[in-house]
Amino acid sequence: MFVAEAGLRHFSYHDKRHQFEADLEKLATFPEQIMVINMNYRMIRSLFEAPTAPGLRSAANDLGLPDFAPPFLAAEIFDLLFAPSPLLRRELHVLREELSLPKGQRFIAIHLRTGDIAWDPGRHKADDLKVFLDCARQAERDLGAPPSELRWVLATDSAQLAAEASQLPEAKSGKLQLPHARGRVHIDRSDLGETLHGATANYAEWLLFGRAAAVVLSRSYFGETAAEIGRVRYAYFAPGGGCVRTDLSSS
Repeated sequence: MFVAEAGLRHFSYHDKRHQFEADLEKLATFPEQIMVINMNYRMIRSLFEAPTAPGLRSAANDLGLPDFAPPFLAAEIFDLLFAPSPLLRRELHVLREELSLPKGQRFIAIHLRTGDIAWDPGRHKADDLKVFLDCARQAERDLGAPPSELRWVLATDSAQLAAEASQLPEAKSGKLQLPHARGRVHIDRSDLGETLHGATANYAEWLLFGRAAAVVLSRSYFGETAAEIGRVRYAYFAPGGGCVRTDLSSS
């Protein structure tokens, strides 16, 4: 794959959302038929609806593409291009067994990203856990499900927060489940050895997250993309003390 990409024009927009939007017209008018664009934001919607890129809109019209991003387009593209490997399927199966979460068991996935790993910027504090769990209760009410029916799965990058959460009454009763620490890595920030050891478990958590009945999110690419690829329609942002339901069907 890397050899095939060697002769292509490459652009990197890592942490450069506004620059990507400003460059859309330029990108649309490059003569190359294929370009490689790297970014860490969900920006597909901008490709359809950017008002400052008439060249891009014209090219989209020539291809017969719609004026607005179709619902869950990213999920459709992902399903077309990718499938879990046997190793990842096995890791997902092991994860479900560890969490006592068989297929068909409905659950709410909670992602609380603190930044307490590698050199990741600070996100949320351990004290925010109560807000995230309260939001999970709101999701239960919105789903119309009794509390006894849905389990909670908490994914976090903080060993301290995981230890504190494991002592909560919800954890001791079995309602709140936490994955093992081996998947607690940051794919592009952790040391190489840690990443190689934990990457498969991390991706298994990501895939499981997308199979939830509802998700409670940090402001993080991990949870957002998992929910979008999994077509999760009950998605909530908990940071800031709120519990705001959001539409992730269009990037």
